[in-house]
Amino acid sequence: MKTTASDNIQKAEKLISARQFRQALIELNANDVTAASGEENAQVDLLAIEAQLYLGEYDIQEPLNRVLDYYGRSHEISKLALAKFLQGWFLIAKGSHFDAREVLLESYVFYKRCNSISDQARVLNRLGFVSYQVGDYRTAFEQLELSISLYKKLNNQTAEYIVSKNLGALYYASGSIKKSIEVYSRLEQELFVHSVKHSSFYLNCSIPYAMQGRVNRSKSILQKALKFLSGNFHEEAVYYENLGWIHLIESDYQAAEKSLQNGLGISLDIAPESALVSQIKRHLADAYLGLEKYSTAKKYCDEALAVAGKINERVEIAACYRIYARLDCQNRNEDKAREWFKKSIDLFAMIGSRYELAMTQYWAAISDLYHNGERQALLYLAREYFESENVVPYVEKITQEIKSVQSLPMPQPINPDGEAPVIVAIDSEMRRLVDLAKHIAPSNMSVMLTGPTGSGKDLFARF
Repeated sequence: MKTTASDNIQKAEKLISARQFRQALIELNANDVTAASGEENAQVDLLAIEAQLYLGEYDIQEPLNRVLDYYGRSHEISKLALAKFLQGWFLIAKGSHFDAREVLLESYVFYKRCNSISDQARVLNRLGFVSYQVGDYRTAFEQLELSISLYKKLNNQTAEYIVSKNLGALYYASGSIKKSIEVYSRLEQELFVHSVKHSSFYLNCSIPYAMQGRVNRSKSILQKALKFLSGNFHEEAVYYENLGWIHLIESDYQAAEKSLQNGLGISLDIAPESALVSQIKRHLADAYLGLEKYSTAKKYCDEALAVAGKINERVEIAACYRIYARLDCQNRNEDKAREWFKKSIDLFAMIGSRYELAMTQYWAAISDLYHNGERQALLYLAREYFESENVVPYVEKITQEIKSVQSLPMPQPINPDGEAPVIVAIDSEMRRLVDLAKHIAPSNMSVMLTGPTGSGKDLFARF
């Protein structure tokens, strides 16, 4: 018996709900365009676009234009909302994050008009990713947390799990490594309870362990992602990127180069001006720095920055500044290197990317660009963060660096008001802060003191 377009659509909808995207595409491709109505063809296009996006296939511009045109002229607000959501997803894959954010906000408004809570939560999850990509972590946290609260309201535990997984990624991106591990440890216990694909979980979960220097644990988690990739080119590229990053952390630069080049080849085929391409090229620049291939490092850094600048991915922009600083150190361009380090530190601090900020402070401190007081200030600030997040390898490295500079004479701070006030510190945390202040004081760095009224900020500033 011959199937109709309506039959194909119903079967494809069920297959997509069951995450059987290839089978859904087979059903949709069997549709006879000439025998179907305009509405049915638009629905076929809409479902096919969604299935392809889930599979990491982005050759969808033509059908996407058709559905946006069709539903833009219709009165089906829910379908237009879905078309806008898929357009936002497509723009993210292409690296156009600001355009994506605008389109996704339209989708969110349309779904609010339809009073579709689950779809609102879905869009908020995607918006959280966009905000994270452009370095707006505060907005990203708000959007993901609102998405989770909506899914809780609906008692949709599987969707809540997916967004919580993304929240774990946002935690490590902002530098809250221990919180990220806590989230992933909790989710790992629920992992096989939810009927979701596990590759993205393992891809994300591997990163915070690597950041702490636990590379063997990180590699074993990442390895688990392989059997779930199943032809998803985007996730395959992310796998090679993450593996390359782990190799960078353990200073195995040749292995990092090989893995990252594999990931770059895949990502260039998917979207040549995407965040993924920018990230991989920046990591390659780091690898070539380690291999002392400085001209190649600069080439990849230039290319990474060009893409990152175009899509305004501020984390990658700041990371490229750090690479330029290290390259200028090699070329004895000391003034330029200091300028690059300052731009990198300022941007990471503004974004709130604390891990990358501490890494930059460490590289600046060991660059021989700064006098003893500034070096110690940078080292103490970096160690302060690394200790708080249990990044053991860098705590050890910085402790050794501090010992090497403590024997050198340190300039005394100038106190225009005469004698510094006395602070009696009994609590161990307060003693640590006083010690940190002593080492920062001789430098010309700006320091922001925060705390509630009456906690002693003015006294501490004078100290």
